[in-house]
Amino acid sequence: MDNSALVSEADACDFLRAIEGGLVTHVGRGLYSASKSSAKEQLFWEFDKGAIPRTFAIWLEPVITIAALARLHFEYGWPAELIGTQSKKWEFDLVAYSKQDAENESIAAEIKKSAKEAEKLVEHITSLSGAGMVDVTGNAAMRNSIKKYNGLVERGAKVFWIVGPAKLNYIFNVEQLGDKRIALTPGEEGLLRYS
Repeated sequence: MDNSALVSEADACDFLRAIEGGLVTHVGRGLYSASKSSAKEQLFWEFDKGAIPRTFAIWLEPVITIAALARLHFEYGWPAELIGTQSKKWEFDLVAYSKQDAENESIAAEIKKSAKEAEKLVEHITSLSGAGMVDVTGNAAMRNSIKKYNGLVERGAKVFWIVGPAKLNYIFNVEQLGDKRIALTPGEEGLLRYS
């Protein structure tokens, strides 16, 4: 049996902390939303509606997203009203804003359902470090990485957080170099703390 699509115990516990802590609310039809969300998270995917019994699957990425949202709040001190899922232009899966700037992300996070996907994003995003806005070209994974990178250039997040299953994470300090260029350097967990 392939266990790559199973929810890890750590992600399940953090997901439940988010639900029980009121960080996300059910808004109907299986959709969930957090305070600063630009979109609702769908947790289940239905297969053939005519099948008996009707089958469905849990969508792993939103579970990890909501689990990471719980960690931002409970472990790193972010107020619930400053965190959400999906950025306004859909580049990032999870966002945190400062009280001073509710338009541009302070933390921009991308969620990946596997370690392999997270590592590929790390490879792509670090290869772009030092560049300005980048033309969106290449295969689907590279285009997705460029979209994240351009979002960091455009709106000035201070931290880029890549989150995978079972609390896998990569933290980057985002330094604005001027001329619409940024540098990404590996950072410590302290960068995720609310101040």
